[in-house]
Parts: sequence; structure tokens; C-alpha cells
Amino acid sequence: MAKDDYYVIVAKLLTFLYRKLKGKENRSVLEYISNNREFPITPEYKEYVIWHMHKAGLIERVYCLADNDGEPLEVELTEETRITPEGIAYLEENSMVRKAIRSIPALASIAGGLG
Repeated sequence: MAKDDYYVIVAKLLTFLYRKLKGKENRSVLEYISNNREFPITPEYKEYVIWHMHKAGLIERVYCLADNDGEPLEVELTEETRITPEGIAYLEENSMVRKAIRSIPALASIAGGLG
């Protein structure tokens, strides 16, 4: 999988947030996601991924400004953004996310102790 593949981005962000929840990560989520090496994607794509993760219930405490039809106008992570129990289950059970984790050796070593 490519570094900018949707499932790779989701796997990276969920893994980071889960480690943060468990007290194993000191960086802020805003610092982490602004790293262009970790997330080599456009701001529009980043917003798309965050919106869909939030909409699916995988993450919470996200800033969302939507139009009258519920379509996002602006979506951002906040310092308080965190993974939900649904996000943890998705991280551990979704086959595409597991494939993304296995495809990136550094992520696989970090995610190896998810349980």
C-alpha cells in the first residue's frame, strides 16, 4: 500500500491516538498530523479522512463546521481529539487497516502491542 493510501492514513492516525490514550505517546495529535513525513497528503485529503473517521465514529472531539445539508465546510482535529471504542475495534478488526499496518514496517512494530 502507498503511504498516502486512505487505509494507511487511518491506520497511522488510529494507532497514534490509541497509543496516546494509553499514555505511550507524548506528542500532541496536532503535532503528529502536521508532520508531512507521517502524512504526505494535501490538506483537502487530510480533511476528507478526518471527516469520514469522525462520521464513522472512529474518533471524537473533532471540530466540524457543516453546511445546512450536513456536508463539511471545515474539519480539523483538536488537542482533545481521541480514539473511540469503535475506533479501537476498527483498528484491531478491519482487514484493510491490518493490511496497511503490515505494509509499513515502522507502523507494524508500533502497532504490534495494540492489545
